[in-house]
Amino acid sequence: MASKPDAARTRAVATEVQEGDLLTTTARIEIDWATCAGHGRCCELAPDLFDIDHEDQIVIRRQPVTASDLDDAERAAEACPERAIRIERAD
Repeated sequence: MASKPDAARTRAVATEVQEGDLLTTTARIEIDWATCAGHGRCCELAPDLFDIDHEDQIVIRRQPVTASDLDDAERAAEACPERAIRIERAD
């Protein structure tokens, strides 16, 4: 099994901007690499956001996260059996 990603890959910051909306919400997607077991459920539930790289590591595919993508990201986080994905929204 490949080694876990370095600290630089442990956090991805995403900004959600809704077109035509006066509100801009900042969301952060965090993956705890020490906890992630690579089940890939996040990839199944949100394939536009998560993927598995050539080293069998989960990676965040696309930023920024749009409003509809944020819903998918939250579903993926809830489905993670290791609870390795965290979505933080700024209010």
